[in-house]
Amino acid sequence: MLAIGLMSGTSLDGVDAALVEIINEKFILKKFITLEYTDDFRKRIFRNLNDDTAKLSEICSLNFELGYWFKDAIDKLLLDTGLNYSDIDFVASHGQTIWHNPKQKGDLVPSTLQIGEGSVISTLTNITTVTNFRCADIVAGGEGAPLVPMSEYMLF
Repeated sequence: MLAIGLMSGTSLDGVDAALVEIINEKFILKKFITLEYTDDFRKRIFRNLNDDTAKLSEICSLNFELGYWFKDAIDKLLLDTGLNYSDIDFVASHGQTIWHNPKQKGDLVPSTLQIGEGSVISTLTNITTVTNFRCADIVAGGEGAPLVPMSEYMLF
C-alpha cells in the first residue's frame, strides 16, 4: 500500500510530504520533500494565528489556498518516481493548525481548527484523502494528537 502524508507545522516553513509504503504494519519511507512557502504566504498564515490580526475572509481563502499547496507538494513528491495519482492508496493531511485549545478556558470550550481543505486535494487528485485528525480526539477529552500513541507503538 502506498500513502502520502502531508504536514504544515508551526514553523510555517512549508509543506512536508512523505511517500510511504506500508507492508504488514511496517512503514518504508520512499521519498520526502518540503515545498517551501513564499514569504507572503507564510506572513498571511502567521497573521491569522493571532486574534487581533486574524480575518475570517482571509482564513477562508487560506483554507483553500493551502489545499492547493498540498496538491502541489504531492506533484513535487511524485516527480521522478514513475508513480501517478492512481498508484496512491490514500493521502493523510494534518493541515495547518491555526487555533488549538484542548482544555476549557473560560467560556471557550475545548476546540481546534486546522486549515488546508482536504476537498481541494481529493478533487484535484482523485486520491482518497483523510484530514482533520485532531477534532474527534478533542471531543473524546484528548489533547488533539491521536496519531502519536499509535504511530509510536507501531514504530518503536
